[in-house]
Amino acid sequence: MPLPKSWIGHVSQIINYLEADSADRYRRFEVEKIFGVSSSAAKEIMTVAGAKPVRPGLDRTISRVKLLAYVKYSPDCQAEIERQREFASRMREAEEEQKLRSIPLGVTAKDEWTKFADIPNVVLEPGLLQIRFTPGDPVGLLDAIYRFGKAACNQRHEFERMCGIQRRAS
Repeated sequence: MPLPKSWIGHVSQIINYLEADSADRYRRFEVEKIFGVSSSAAKEIMTVAGAKPVRPGLDRTISRVKLLAYVKYSPDCQAEIERQREFASRMREAEEEQKLRSIPLGVTAKDEWTKFADIPNVVLEPGLLQIRFTPGDPVGLLDAIYRFGKAACNQRHEFERMCGIQRRAS
């Protein structure tokens, strides 16, 4: 099994650099700097990317186009780019979820034991739930919904009655 490429985690930055750079060709020491690798690793990258052997004593070079094509289209790089995209997408989703979870509600510990009588702005009839709230106050609406849920749990039989569920006498 081949050793992992130490630079693979930086593939997006490498692509950005190569796309923005105006150089036509790179020598080994430049590839070392771009990829952040050793001399031998830079030689290997250049060979795999298509650098042609030259006469002994001359620096080997590789075109920016070939190097960029290698980095963009090699299976390892494509897999890493896709992994980074998926990771970034999951991070964005998590940030959005965190924003939704971070809405500060006005409820307190005593609201844990809310009863229907404690929430006069909520009316439940069979087939209809009405919640009155101040326009422009989404937190007030969320507070009422939270209290309604707690009241439904705390007074289950009353909740079922309000929903139109008929219980048989024991």
